[in-house]
Amino acid sequence: MKIHVHVERIVLDGLPLSWKDAASVRLAVQRELADSLRVPGATPSNWKPAHVPRVDAGSIPLARKPPPGPLGRDLARALGDVIRK
Repeated sequence: MKIHVHVERIVLDGLPLSWKDAASVRLAVQRELADSLRVPGATPSNWKPAHVPRVDAGSIPLARKPPPGPLGRDLARALGDVIRK
């Protein structure tokens, strides 16, 4: 079974991220989200196809300047939680 997830953009207001940091966050989100959706026990048969204009993944506690990798992983986990509902 194939799962297609398209995230047009992630808005991170007020974070001091450079373009290089943004690229690292994007890569970490892609990797973590792909990994979290293919783990054993994930049941995509229960998921419903959806096209939604906006998803609120809740809030994530952040350091003043969060490292891009962990930030991306936290974002992906929050998105994955929303997708699996």
